[in-house]
Amino acid sequence: MGIFRRKSKNKTALQEGTEPTVGSGAHPRMYVIYKELSSLADVTPISEEVRRGNVVILDIEPLMKGASDLMTQLKRAVDQLRAVCYSIGGDIGQLGKRYILLTPSAVRIRRTAEKVVTSPQSPSDG
Repeated sequence: MGIFRRKSKNKTALQEGTEPTVGSGAHPRMYVIYKELSSLADVTPISEEVRRGNVVILDIEPLMKGASDLMTQLKRAVDQLRAVCYSIGGDIGQLGKRYILLTPSAVRIRRTAEKVVTSPQSPSDG
């Protein structure tokens, strides 16, 4: 047997799907989940993952490669996902051209496009 063998074969409550939910006072498990957005039907399962308190990395390339009707679906899907993130106090942001990051309320996306000043100078310094 390898060093990564479980000590017990009995399933614990966490393994059986009774994980604490976000805001229940216990420390919930948070997962980072990768999903592909290939149609509007994918919006519901993606929304459920964010509502459960998970971070979702969403690949939107399958809809980006398509015709103009797929681009319309992509815009509608992103609008719906933005509304879900807003309703739960989460965040949504784009990672490059291909990915969208969706986070629950416990996680914020830090936008670093602005110059970070490490030590402010007073006007009399210089």
